[in-house]
Amino acid sequence: MMSLIKSENTNQMIPYNTYNRSVFEFDWNGVVKDTIINGVGFIPEIGPYLSFIISLFWRDTQVNIWSSIVERLKEYVEERIVTAIRGILLGEMAQLQGKIASVEAAFTDHPGSVEARDLYMSVNVILDSVHLQFTTFERKHNYQILPLYSTTILLQLMYWTMGIERRKEIGLNDNQVNEIQHNIDTLTKHAEEYISDLYSVELETQFNISTPRNIATNVMNVHYHCGIHGMEYLEIVRNVHKNGTIGKSFYPKTLCYSTLFGYNTSQARIMALKDESERVQPIKPNMINGRYNQIKSITGYDVRIGNTPRVGGIEITFENGDTYHQGSRSGESKTIELNGRVIKSIETWGTDALDELMFTLDDGTLFKVGQRYSQNYHKFYADAHYIAGIFLSSDRRELVGQAANICIMFHRITS
Repeated sequence: MMSLIKSENTNQMIPYNTYNRSVFEFDWNGVVKDTIINGVGFIPEIGPYLSFIISLFWRDTQVNIWSSIVERLKEYVEERIVTAIRGILLGEMAQLQGKIASVEAAFTDHPGSVEARDLYMSVNVILDSVHLQFTTFERKHNYQILPLYSTTILLQLMYWTMGIERRKEIGLNDNQVNEIQHNIDTLTKHAEEYISDLYSVELETQFNISTPRNIATNVMNVHYHCGIHGMEYLEIVRNVHKNGTIGKSFYPKTLCYSTLFGYNTSQARIMALKDESERVQPIKPNMINGRYNQIKSITGYDVRIGNTPRVGGIEITFENGDTYHQGSRSGESKTIELNGRVIKSIETWGTDALDELMFTLDDGTLFKVGQRYSQNYHKFYADAHYIAGIFLSSDRRELVGQAANICIMFHRITS
């Protein structure tokens, strides 16, 4: 019988207090990303436009996006770095909020005035280098605080692009427009180089310091961190820079890998160490007619370990009919047809193996393979993303067919 359950609150079904995701497995700025990806609707007046920007980054008077990120990072980043960052937030970033609020007030009370225009340009000067505040630490700390840098460049991009788009209402002359465009060009170039460099250097570091027991996990952690907190932002920057507007939506093509859960087998290491150009379905979906190939159905195979069902393997069929089998086959199988739905999360239990996989679809439907035993638990989930691809292997002889590991691919949900 197919293991399908309808659930409104899947957390109640988990008998563990542990909610095992690392601090870096959260997308703090999903709302900001979605706003730009989906295109900012036309706001006729400058004052409300600036108010909208403020509400995205400073959501209330007490907590802003940067402070929220720091609160999560403080358990992983050295105290002296956290102290320095808090100083930046209380100094430059607090000043910036006040300045933008002043510009908003000026355009609300005196739209089109020289004073309002001059205030707008004064913030342009402050914004020019504010992102660099989060690049001045040792490389490993710059890597850890990448979300702070990426958040800041979106603020700069929105403020400056709005200025060029609304130059007439603001009253900017050609020289001022050219100055702002130069800032956008410079920011885009810096973001390209900075994020790409952090990414490549950290990958090289993990290649050099990891052991066969952990290299696949360590490398995939880098791919996740730099994907969610770097490359997704960079794609937004590139699109806004190319189109010259934050009002045009686009289909995001950035894919983000997860960590690897389970044992680092030979197949897992091969997958992790492949060049990006060599990764293919079923972990990395193909692009078909400008959109990613969607998962159509999943078949799960149980294997018996001491007469208890454990995860053996899975078969994935994509919308275009491509089918892939990973892991071990058995006579015990179950299938779920997605019928246009997407996988929101996969929860897994096991110690150096996969005891159970539980898929949650976007309508709350659950699909289970195997049976949990170990309390070692991980949830593959990223806010505002769905699971677009899956890697699984069972190439550990001692497990006699039981799956040894799993890694997944996230893609951002678009409206």
